Amino acid sequence: MTEKHRVAIHEASHAVCAHALGKTFYGCAIFAEGGGCAGSGTLEPAAVADYTPQALAPCYDKDSLVELANDAAITAAGAVGEALARFDPVAIPSHCDRMLLQAGFRAAFPSCDDYEAERAWGALAVARARHALFTAGRAVEAVSDALLEKGVLTALQVSELIAGAAK
Repeated sequence: MTEKHRVAIHEASHAVCAHALGKTFYGCAIFAEGGGCAGSGTLEPAAVADYTPQALAPCYDKDSLVELANDAAITAAGAVGEALARFDPVAIPSHCDRMLLQAGFRAAFPSCDDYEAERAWGALAVARARHALFTAGRAVEAVSDALLEKGVLTALQVSELIAGAAK
């Protein structure tokens, strides 16, 4: 698997998981210079230095623990999709995704400073992402293939590809 294909699977997995969890406004992109992103905002490269739990705290301003858990699952989905593509049972989130998971944990449990509880939050996110991607069938493959071809997919294009993969 090439690096570009790995990134396409990673970003497609974020978008497919988001759609599976009811967040149908997620698109995704891969960048010529490497890397990619998925989300609802501007799909542009971000500096790794921007990925700290403190800087990412506004991403987790939800009141609902379920919404926070869904966002954490979407974050974990990139690594889960990569692991599934490799037939590997172990999903290890990237540095940026780990920082997002940590920010989500702090938002969900602001007074908890327990490392094992934070690890359990990450394990829950991985399990929820794995379930969402399994139930999505071949959608990750369809979205990642289209992403490799086009470079950027809107939320509507992702929805259409997911619907087409379900047939």
